[in-house]
Parts: sequence; structure tokens; C-alpha cells
Amino acid sequence: MEPNISRRVHIAWWPDPPSEPTNTLVLTSKACQYVDIRILMPPEGQTTALPNKGEPIPPVLRAGMPDPSAAVHESHEPVSSLEWAFAGTSSSHLVTDEGDYPFVRSTWEHWIDSKTDSSVRDQGDMWPQEDGVHTMEYGEMINPATGLLTRYEERWANDEVLTTDYEDGERVCVVLKLHSPEHHARGMIIRVGHLCQGILKVGSELSCERWRYGTEYSTADAPAAKVDEAKHSWKREMKMGRFFLPCAATFNVNKLDPDDGDQTVEHGEYEWHFTEIETW
Repeated sequence: MEPNISRRVHIAWWPDPPSEPTNTLVLTSKACQYVDIRILMPPEGQTTALPNKGEPIPPVLRAGMPDPSAAVHESHEPVSSLEWAFAGTSSSHLVTDEGDYPFVRSTWEHWIDSKTDSSVRDQGDMWPQEDGVHTMEYGEMINPATGLLTRYEERWANDEVLTTDYEDGERVCVVLKLHSPEHHARGMIIRVGHLCQGILKVGSELSCERWRYGTEYSTADAPAAKVDEAKHSWKREMKMGRFFLPCAATFNVNKLDPDDGDQTVEHGEYEWHFTEIETW
């Protein structure tokens, strides 16, 4: 399959109505490696800007703990706006013998998971919609608000993969991967077109980032002034956690040769490997 960008539109824990409490984005490569990051939205009326200071990520409030101080006292953990972040490999197959209509059953292996240090696998049934953009997902998983296994539905939108101005109209996908057992470290960075996301977990401590390529316009101070310059650049729009992630290494694939063997990015004690470089 082609690399893709999936944005969650809503989730519904049955029998409750749909809502979207997070900013959720999933980037998936041609080889079905993925990075899924879900940031809790702030209360209504507050800024919608994503966290971007790189402060250490404390775990999320437990169910039934509306007061942050209670969470610290009972779980010895402060509060975070990270709802969930995980990365790994997905797979899908067509199901034709359950019900009247065929559908796609997808499985996600969590090689990195912000909620646990154990291996995780989850599964959902995918139903593409007639508009060709949206997909409905149905399944069961633990509702974080109740701690109970609950049926759910999620609506996903496939966002357009955009090119950058310096890559001659080609869309690009790049994957960087880190596995360092001696440091108890795992990391994955995926760039799909104009978006890049990364997760790094060292021990039980996690960091994650999201970058977006776009256009910024600079204007003069005079009210009647017109746009005088367009600046095209990558901009970090989210960073949580204190670790460095070499997302910028994926920004210019013109410097990379897919046939040049094992290519790496080194930072400190860590060595990241390019596992995919795709243009289409």
C-alpha cells in the first residue's frame, strides 16, 4: 500500500455518543510501520496549541481521579496531556465469512507503547465509506475512563499526502528506527509527505514529536502592506518529553541514496537506522 496519513474524526464508547477528546494522527509507511500519537485537547475556551516545550511526560490521570493532586498522591505520578502514543507494525486481511459483507480486519503490534513496557497487540474491523475518504473502525478495548473492556467505534479520515517545495513534486516517506537493548531504548520516526512524527522510549520514559511542512508569510508593519515574502519550512508543532529525536534527518531525502546500504544517524549513544526511503 501507499504510505498514508490517518486523522481520527471521532471515537464512541458504546452506548455513549461520538466525540473527539484528542488530536490524533497516525503516519503509516509502505511496509506498514506506523507512529500513532494522541494528545488530549484542552478544556473549551483554552488555547488549542499542542504542548511544545519538551518537558518530561508524566502519565495520564487514572479513572476516577479528577483532581491532579489525587493522581500524584495515589499513583505517585503527575498529570499529562498525552493520551496515548505507540508505534510498531500493522497488518490487514480481508474477512469474507463473518456477516453479509466483506470487511478488512487490521492488527497493530505495539513495539513501543506509552502505557506499558509489555508487548501489545490490538485489532479492529475496518469499513471504508462510500466517500472514499473516511473509514469506520469497530472493535473492543479498555475504556480509559472506566478501565473496562468496551465496544467502540472510531471514524478515520485519510488526509492528503502533500509534497515539499524542494522535492520536485514527489511525495516522500522515510522511516528511522532505533533499537538499543543495552540502553533499554526503542524509537521510531516516520515522515509521510509534509508530516513527521517520532517516539523514543528509554526505560519507561517517553518522548514524542510532531513536525509539519508549511508556508509562513512575512508582512511589513503597515496595515496596507501586502505579503512580501513566503517562507517554506518545517516547523515543530508538538514536543513532549526531554529526549532528542532526529526528525530533521528525514526532511531532505535528496541527501539519501536508497541503494547505499545501511544508513544511520548518530546522536550521543544512540544510532538510528533508515529502514525505509520511498518516493512516489
